Amino acid sequence: MGERTCPAVIFAGRDKIEIRNVILPDLEDEEILVRSLCTGISVGTERWYLTGKMKGVDDRYPLIPGYMRVGIVEETGSQVDRVKPGERVYLGAWAMRLDPRDGLSGGGAHSAYAVAHQSRAIPVPDNVASEEAAVAALAAVSQVGLSLTPANAGDLVVVIGQGMVGQMSAQLTRLMGATVITSDLIDLRVELSRKHSADIAINPAREDLGSIVRERCADGADVVIDTSGDSRLFGYDVELLRKPGKLCLQGYFPDPIHIDFHDTHLKRTVVAFPWGFDPEGVERAFHLLGEKRLTISPLITHRIDSRDAIDAYHLLLKRPQEMLSVVLNWS
Repeated sequence: MGERTCPAVIFAGRDKIEIRNVILPDLEDEEILVRSLCTGISVGTERWYLTGKMKGVDDRYPLIPGYMRVGIVEETGSQVDRVKPGERVYLGAWAMRLDPRDGLSGGGAHSAYAVAHQSRAIPVPDNVASEEAAVAALAAVSQVGLSLTPANAGDLVVVIGQGMVGQMSAQLTRLMGATVITSDLIDLRVELSRKHSADIAINPAREDLGSIVRERCADGADVVIDTSGDSRLFGYDVELLRKPGKLCLQGYFPDPIHIDFHDTHLKRTVVAFPWGFDPEGVERAFHLLGEKRLTISPLITHRIDSRDAIDAYHLLLKRPQEMLSVVLNWS
């Protein structure tokens, strides 16, 4: 078999995006070849990677970014028994095996094809749309945080930041029976949160979040989930909590976090630092999507042809306030 290549998005350095062909390695016995239908851009994580604010990323360029891919299995190795050709599957973080000749440090999601081990493939149910499945890992990310700082029925939960992880955190805590107040400085996200994710959604530039929280519960919130990535908000998050309270720093905070031990100590605050997601979380997100208990499609603000991926990332860098969730179409 001759050498096969496919186009891929490459982060070549800080703020440097390319589309170029990469080499697809020959299949090993337990590997599959997946043709991408669509891939989801993680607006927060991929911006940190592209701007160099993710710790250690300067030593990892060049790389293929992304961790959310839905595609069709086109070929299977001789020992593959988990999936079949023609099946629609999800491939998660760094599932793509690279050919060393490309000189890439990581094989993410944004390429037209991927060679991956069969164990990395999660079948997508027939009742889940491909584009929703392509960003469902963001709900799985939120589930990790909620497993560490769970909300109970009747709790008051505040979610700061209404990017996709924040929207998913809000929706999932409502499914637990909590009352959810969300905040974001971007009006588009506030409106979408009010419609799909929260009981109350505000822009704190115009309304005082602390006052709204204490109108609902004078002692403060049971759980605060901060998805903002803004390290300066730690003390503010603690102020919103009751005693005892739970604080989930959900997402990536590139700058050091200063903790006033005294105030946090007096609140008996439980603080969680979740990371990543598990395949079981993706499968649960698929289940909730199939039951129409999780809403993703109306939160996808941009559906972009993969050939225009560079423009999509330039928009992400220059006008992130216009984006919530982004899907690249490879079909």
